[in-house]
Amino acid sequence: MLLKGPDMLINLATPLLCSRLNKIAFSADVKHMFHRIQICLRDQQCQRVLYRDDTNKPMETYILNRMAFGPKCSPFVSQYVKNWNADRWFGKYPEAAKAVKESVYMDDVLLSEVSVHKAVNIAKQLIEIFKYINWELVSFQSNSKEFLRQLPNLYIKNDLIPFFQSNSKEFLRQLPNQYIKNDLIPLLEDEQTEHITKVLGCSWNTTEDVFLFQLDKNIFIKLMTEFEHKPTKKDLASLIARIFDIMGFIAHYTIRGKIILQRTWKTKIGWDEAVSNNILNEWKSWLADIKEITKIRIPRMISQLDAIQNAEKLELHSFCDAGIEAFGAVTYLVVHANNQVTSRILMAKAKVTPLRFHTETEIKEIPRLELMSALLAARLSKTNLYNIYLQQLNYSTHQLPPIELDELIDRLSDSIKSSWNKLRRAVARALKILLDGLIPAIKSRQFHDVAMRMEIKQIHNGFKLLTPIDFERAEHFIFRKLQREHFTEEYQLFKN
Repeated sequence: MLLKGPDMLINLATPLLCSRLNKIAFSADVKHMFHRIQICLRDQQCQRVLYRDDTNKPMETYILNRMAFGPKCSPFVSQYVKNWNADRWFGKYPEAAKAVKESVYMDDVLLSEVSVHKAVNIAKQLIEIFKYINWELVSFQSNSKEFLRQLPNLYIKNDLIPFFQSNSKEFLRQLPNQYIKNDLIPLLEDEQTEHITKVLGCSWNTTEDVFLFQLDKNIFIKLMTEFEHKPTKKDLASLIARIFDIMGFIAHYTIRGKIILQRTWKTKIGWDEAVSNNILNEWKSWLADIKEITKIRIPRMISQLDAIQNAEKLELHSFCDAGIEAFGAVTYLVVHANNQVTSRILMAKAKVTPLRFHTETEIKEIPRLELMSALLAARLSKTNLYNIYLQQLNYSTHQLPPIELDELIDRLSDSIKSSWNKLRRAVARALKILLDGLIPAIKSRQFHDVAMRMEIKQIHNGFKLLTPIDFERAEHFIFRKLQREHFTEEYQLFKN
């Protein structure tokens, strides 16, 4: 009997966040990781398989002497071997060994360094470390051409398969899929995919050095065909689950799909039953905005500095809010350097509210939901700062604005409305979790919660799903307002 073993995988967001700290980023893959792990003789008996290449032949028993993809213990064994090997190299290559344990998710490597020289050194050390256990590190990709030029050609990703393109769809259909170009299709007319690569599920344009969003061709076709018929609840769930967004960059879009899916549950229809006309109209509106998502570009680098350590000051800003149907939080990093201030989104998360809150007294449940959003913001802040910046950058807590615990409690208590008095147990429990989650380094001097100062009735009546177009309009509004305030004369001349 094979046991699963403990989960030794790192948080998927960790390497993605670490890759945004420095100027030079690169990714690589371990080739055939599982198949390069040999099983000791006494354990090979646990990997017996039955096989026959002809239905007329009797079954034959085979024993696998290498780790396979099927056994449930394979992920644990591979990560144990990876970490064991890294520990052996800590004395010779401490930085590379640390990167193996903290920045390698399964068989994917994603790192960033301050210079090309250092990135090349780390890459060569990683190649040597993995080579010791017969693992081959291949398919290096980077935003720096100089970095790739300094690596041997056999380690650089190079599509050797001659892709076919044609104006005839019938011609392409008769060829095997591996010979047809472009598994990922652009949703913008002028988008180019030559320099776009997938890293840990995210699309990375190495030329522009930005994260963007694409859909698999089959998913896109299925999305478009949904306009032609009424989708079932199973169709909605399947398509929403396929939009991968671990960092929450398009959480404002995906949450709308999740809200629509939750509404189908209220109707109590079966998985294979078509949705109602009202839900169908909302679904079509959501699908119509899919192209707007492809316009989003998230700069990979958090700052224009070569390394985030060179910043004069760092601030972590977290925002949270809650409504009747959903709640969420988002975290930004504000970098002060060279008399300039830059702000970049780090991570966001949005969730639908539990169905038990959808009652006749749902307006009274807003305080609970606000607490849930505050907890979500605290956890995002702790993940971003403690797991990434305190460990990777070795920041000490006194360099970030501290706050006394009593002060935070007073600010929260003063802002609690009278309607919260009925929820004392819930408030007390949430406050405890919230304050435990906020480590001293990320406790802000003020606890801003606009929703607490608004009337519950206004929140309920004014709740509206935001679309990507709404965000674009808001951005334009901010630009116009700043231009009017700081360039009044030029603005008037331009207007006239």
